[in-house]
Amino acid sequence: MPRTAVPLRIIAALLLILAALTAGCGDSGGDFAGRVIVPAGFTEIQGPGGSFVHPSGWAFNRRKGDEDILTVMPSVGAGDGNSSVTLTHTAPLDGNFDGALALRRDLAEKAATDRTKATREDVDVAGAQRAVRFRAQATLGGTRYALDDLAVLLEDGSALFLSVAVPSGNDADTIVKSFRVTGG
Repeated sequence: MPRTAVPLRIIAALLLILAALTAGCGDSGGDFAGRVIVPAGFTEIQGPGGSFVHPSGWAFNRRKGDEDILTVMPSVGAGDGNSSVTLTHTAPLDGNFDGALALRRDLAEKAATDRTKATREDVDVAGAQRAVRFRAQATLGGTRYALDDLAVLLEDGSALFLSVAVPSGNDADTIVKSFRVTGG
């Protein structure tokens, strides 16, 4: 049986379609796995057990005690005084991750000032047993803020909590989706 040559333009068209279908896959940074592509104007930071991006020029503080806490916020005198990103690594929760989730949901709903409930979404995070994302909105001093919280139960039973408070439309989703479990 004779071979039929496939025209080059058909192969090129198929490759373009494949590229379009896979453009959101892999290292895009939206699936809590893979390599993070750091957007312009952002810096990646390694925190206790995880990494994430934050606006460039922000300062950080790390406290170690019963919990290991990394806080990143605009430098003194810059920003609005309310923006921050905090990553907390807890000791093993002894099977009480659901209790921690209920507390985080309650805090998000109490912080929400737009008369809506916080939304909850189960998400897949590489290196985690479970992960849940809470989102809410709040208005402080006339500025509307996105409040975004990612709760991650690690394989060893400890947990990571990434909490983001930034003006709405300014980077909360970028910060949260850049989160990766690193184990360090």
